[in-house]
Amino acid sequence: MQRIPGGFFSEWVHNQLCVGDRMTLCGVDGELIYILGHPRKPLLLAGWDSGLGAMMGILQDAFENDHAGPVFLFHGVTCQDHLYFVDEIAEIDRYYPNFHYVPCVENGPAPEYCHNGTVAAAAKELLPKLTD
Repeated sequence: MQRIPGGFFSEWVHNQLCVGDRMTLCGVDGELIYILGHPRKPLLLAGWDSGLGAMMGILQDAFENDHAGPVFLFHGVTCQDHLYFVDEIAEIDRYYPNFHYVPCVENGPAPEYCHNGTVAAAAKELLPKLTD
């Protein structure tokens, strides 16, 4: 697992979790799942830092269920070194024409394919009308 400086979970994994430690994991609680029945509606996913993993699961579920509406994934990081899954997301982008990836770098230089600023600013700029 990549260490995200200041990330609550990744700092805990790297600083306190030890080989052999026992953990209890909980199942899906209904907040981070793809809901069937609206395959043509736009889907907006927005997350920060290490939250991208959960959104990748939602993307996989949406596309496995033939989601045909536009899908926007906004992922914000504090600096470009915190970007991850870039190659995997580029592959999704090539395969699904209705998919739009918007990585956002809040501080420092950003690669040309990134929005320089917050997820909220990028979403407001690219999707000024968020009804439906």
